[in-house]
Amino acid sequence: MQHTFDDYRKIFDGVIARHEGEEFFSDLIQKKGRPTFPAAPREVAIIGIRHAGKEVSNRDDFADDLIALVRIATDGSQQVYEYEGTTEPGLFAKVINPEGDFRLNPGFYVFKQGLHHGVNPCLVPDCNVLGERAKKGAAFDETDQRTWTSTDGTIHIHAGINPGQDHVGQWSAGCQVIAGGWNGAHWLEFFKYAKMATNFPVPYLLVKDTDVQEILGQ
Repeated sequence: MQHTFDDYRKIFDGVIARHEGEEFFSDLIQKKGRPTFPAAPREVAIIGIRHAGKEVSNRDDFADDLIALVRIATDGSQQVYEYEGTTEPGLFAKVINPEGDFRLNPGFYVFKQGLHHGVNPCLVPDCNVLGERAKKGAAFDETDQRTWTSTDGTIHIHAGINPGQDHVGQWSAGCQVIAGGWNGAHWLEFFKYAKMATNFPVPYLLVKDTDVQEILGQ
């Protein structure tokens, strides 16, 4: 385990403190309330930690990010589950949006139960989400002061990247993906506990690994 329950509490609070003054996230708090860390049985929070790994054609096409589910069990014990996956779009040729591939911005969002491509149960946003776009082969530019709001609910938390696969590819066009496939033990465990949550819509926080070190004082 990379981080403890208390570490994730600090990360959770640190991410909210970092972003709650920004207009998008301030508006989200007004609409959905300020996210709260699990404090009662079966409450859940999900935290994605983005690692700036090796890139191919300006896409981090590897499952080198961490997606954690933290919860209070029915008996009151504190639980942490961590999974490999991606928080970024993979490398693929198909143009999904002419404005470019979407990459979710660090910050906080809320998710509910839904279906991926109308078939597979997953988590879908219960709010607009904020991110960057970059056309095929171009790098994402976080310094250009231009962000994009996705309002169509297509940025999901779902399974993918089957065992034995080396690359993200079309498994993510901006979604947050837990590696190991739809029938993999990691996704089945993750979604089992996500479905049991008593605090839907559940908070999803995304943070860079370098910011985690800063928040935890490492």
